[in-house]
Amino acid sequence: MTAAHSPAEKGMPVPARDFTERLVLHYPGLHLIGAVLLITTALWIGAKMEMTGEGPLWPWRAPVQLTALWSVTLMAFTIFAGSRHPAIEVMFGGLDRAIKLHRVTGPLALGLLVLHLALLVPLFIAEQQPVAAIFQPFREGSPLLFTVAILATYGFFALGLAAYAARLSYEWWRALHVLNGVLFAVAMGVSLIQGSAAAFEPLRLWLAVLTFVGVGSYFHHVVMFRRVGPKFVYRVSRVVPRGPHGFDLEMLPASERMSYAPGKFVFLTIAEGNRWSREMHPFSLSSTPVTREARLSIREVGGFTSRLRRLEPGHPVQLYGPYGGFTLLATVGFERIVCIGAGIGIAPFLGMLQFERTDNDQRPIAVTYVVHDRAHAAYHGELEDVARDVERISYRLWATAESGRLSARDLLDGIGDLNKTAFMICGSASFAEELSRQLRESGVPWSSIFSEGFAFR
Repeated sequence: MTAAHSPAEKGMPVPARDFTERLVLHYPGLHLIGAVLLITTALWIGAKMEMTGEGPLWPWRAPVQLTALWSVTLMAFTIFAGSRHPAIEVMFGGLDRAIKLHRVTGPLALGLLVLHLALLVPLFIAEQQPVAAIFQPFREGSPLLFTVAILATYGFFALGLAAYAARLSYEWWRALHVLNGVLFAVAMGVSLIQGSAAAFEPLRLWLAVLTFVGVGSYFHHVVMFRRVGPKFVYRVSRVVPRGPHGFDLEMLPASERMSYAPGKFVFLTIAEGNRWSREMHPFSLSSTPVTREARLSIREVGGFTSRLRRLEPGHPVQLYGPYGGFTLLATVGFERIVCIGAGIGIAPFLGMLQFERTDNDQRPIAVTYVVHDRAHAAYHGELEDVARDVERISYRLWATAESGRLSARDLLDGIGDLNKTAFMICGSASFAEELSRQLRESGVPWSSIFSEGFAFR
């Protein structure tokens, strides 16, 4: 009889532990979410212990109140994570990870709001109140605050559906997020005036803190970021076509030069007459900080990138940043680095590899550039030159039209200790997610996988 072995003994990931490890490593702000939700829950319990006379808490009143409180707590955290303040970025291991967590907590807050409304229905039935009062604003005899709460709820649903279901331009999507901040302030105002928060001072104080954090973060994002954010004025030196749909925007500093680690990204806006455009988009730096010239490698996908492609030499642009944690600094402690860039996802690696020409690091770096076909391999020549000049850098081009989809098996041939090898992946969100999953199933620890997917929303 053959002895049974657990998944861990076979070297395979244990599902529950593996899931937890991945969450902790790829969403560094999870401990903050846990802490704020725990505080909210503990203070709600304190309010229930002190106050009586509301009616029975179970089975409906307690979950109704908790889902509402958890929802507004997550809303505050979501706005905080997306505030773009450099000090906040550090808490999440980079703004890219903060935004990734922001994309999780936002829909979760909306889901809790849906659950809150669903639980209100049996509560109103049990208390023999008209269910229509939950959904109908301006109902006769209904308090004004209740009408405001209903309208704010409808606003959250409308903006949430538009932002996550509709195919919107970046600027329209961003405008919807700005309106979400206004609705958050309204919702918190209602929470502070009526209900459990109004009657129990510690809970009301905590909600006031969450309101201050959320509104303050919103104000920084919408108003102060353009005024006090880290920004540098550059001038276009040239625009270099790169393949059918790509180009390089090369710029020189007008005065002060930006200092950055290779792999960081910036927000870019351009001059329009005597003012700066309201449009602002994120792009990865593909240059090395050793040179004065900054370069953005861009794929033309919309109106803003089309305008960038037509910029004339000398045109002023403004760079906000640098931001992000997708740099070689994250791989300190690993003995070997494997870089995979798909399409324009090769951009951050271009700067890293150019920097390696002047760096004293001795670690071997293997680079795979994934494209549909060779006609789309716009940076093939540049990567070949770097690999030829730096002996410890190896490079290969992977054209899916010829070789099929890249898999983890194609990356792991000849690699020794997986615990000492860092895998850096950049491309579409689906590409990064799928390849990361395959690597983990092949025995690569989550702590060795660093990914950046193009889903900045």
